[in-house]
Amino acid sequence: MEGQASTTGSGVGQPKGIVTAVSAVPGSVITDVTNAIAAGQAFNVPSQLPARWLPRAQWTANLGIMNIFRLLPQAVGLNYPMVDDSTNPPKMLGWNFWENSHMDGTSAAGADNVLLAGDFTQFCIVDRIGTTVEFIPHLFGSNGRPKGQRGWYAYKRTGSDVLVPDAFRLLNLNG
Repeated sequence: MEGQASTTGSGVGQPKGIVTAVSAVPGSVITDVTNAIAAGQAFNVPSQLPARWLPRAQWTANLGIMNIFRLLPQAVGLNYPMVDDSTNPPKMLGWNFWENSHMDGTSAAGADNVLLAGDFTQFCIVDRIGTTVEFIPHLFGSNGRPKGQRGWYAYKRTGSDVLVPDAFRLLNLNG
């Protein structure tokens, strides 16, 4: 739940996700109306990222999108795939490429926010120190009767947000 909120959370009653924060800034979203993943998009996204953020830039995408890029050659006639799996983590065009299962994993028409590139030091996740754990001596069922069980209830506070939205570019397939 924390991973999903840090990716796509609304920021209301939950952390603001990185995709939510970046997609709210029109200049940070690259819309492609072709509705298909192509090698050129991988070159287009970093070319629109300001030079200030390039030295520490990295990629993130759903595994389904990563696999599509794995199948694409870097250019027509080349046998080099877009994604280099000889390193850990994999790299695409020299940048680390991290899997994020909470991003959109389809490349069909209307797919949103399939590839994110940028300097992830500009995304902050804050956890309040301390997790509270309480013992519950009697658990009750939906009918209001005791279940003959005991339980534990744990909670903590966390939040996230993008510090500088210009440090990211988000590819949106929305034709």
